[in-house]
Amino acid sequence: MPSPETVERKLLFRGEKWPCRLDAHHSPSGHSVTVSVDVDPWFRGFGSDLEEALGNLRQRLDEFDALLLINRFHRDAFTSSMSRQMSGGRQCYLVEQGRPVSPEMLVDALGPASVEDVVTAEENAERVRSWILSVQATAPG
Repeated sequence: MPSPETVERKLLFRGEKWPCRLDAHHSPSGHSVTVSVDVDPWFRGFGSDLEEALGNLRQRLDEFDALLLINRFHRDAFTSSMSRQMSGGRQCYLVEQGRPVSPEMLVDALGPASVEDVVTAEENAERVRSWILSVQATAPG
């Protein structure tokens, strides 16, 4: 039986914040995430787990220059293979330059984020690359 979860969030689209509903469904056959404004579904992503579904959703959002204001789309969001396996993609780290990941950095991937902190997938990937280099540079030995 599918297990749905619905949260209210904001979508930045065409320079305006829109209240939206984020519906996450998971079942043995896969996961889906749908962003709806009013009752109309605007964007949808599918995947084998929540992380993959959110990644596919983000690709669609980026195509339309839209930003969903959730932690997973934060500029400093990072999902390790271990956190992904343990939470099914439900948690991500909000990393800090020069600091390795730690449990206190874990946040709910679907939790709210501010418009100032949410970026495109490309910008997030660049930020994560920069973070990895900063951690390597401060590692002993």
